[in-house]
Order: sequence, then C-alpha cells, then structure tokens
Amino acid sequence: MAIDDVVSSIVSSVVRCLAKAPPELAQDFLVRGMFLVGGGGLLRGLAQRIERETQVPVKMSNVPLEAVVLGAGHCIEHYDALKNMFMGARR
Repeated sequence: MAIDDVVSSIVSSVVRCLAKAPPELAQDFLVRGMFLVGGGGLLRGLAQRIERETQVPVKMSNVPLEAVVLGAGHCIEHYDALKNMFMGARR
C-alpha cells in the first residue's frame, strides 16, 4: 500500500501515547475506547488496525471533519478551566 509507512507511523504514535498514559486514563480508553477525528480518521481500515494493535475499541466521530475545529473552539471557550492540560501553559 502506498501509505503504509504513514499509517504505521500513526499506529506507532497511538501505541506510544497509550503506553505513557496514566493508569486512570488508560482504564478509560479500555472501557470507553477512543474516537478517530479529522480527515486522517477517514482512511479505510485505520480504525480496525489501531483497534487490532492496541486492543482498545476505536470509534469514528459522527462529524470527523468538524470534530477538530469544534474541539479547538471548546478549548478556546473554556481555556481557563483547561489551560493546565496544555504544554507550556502559564499558571
């Protein structure tokens, strides 16, 4: 497949992130699963491959192309409550 290297890199990144997740967050992933968002999430077979390699349920957002923008807007609207989540956030 022409984009296999890119897909492998995406899957490896997901695996690394899950490995670094605190136990309570990792438990949430195992119970609730993760959502794919954005245009990359529309790649056929990506959800199944991530699910197979991580053993974590993977679902597609109902509005994958809008989800990133909606999430960014939510962060902007609620920045004071969420600012500690951002790298380099000033306290």
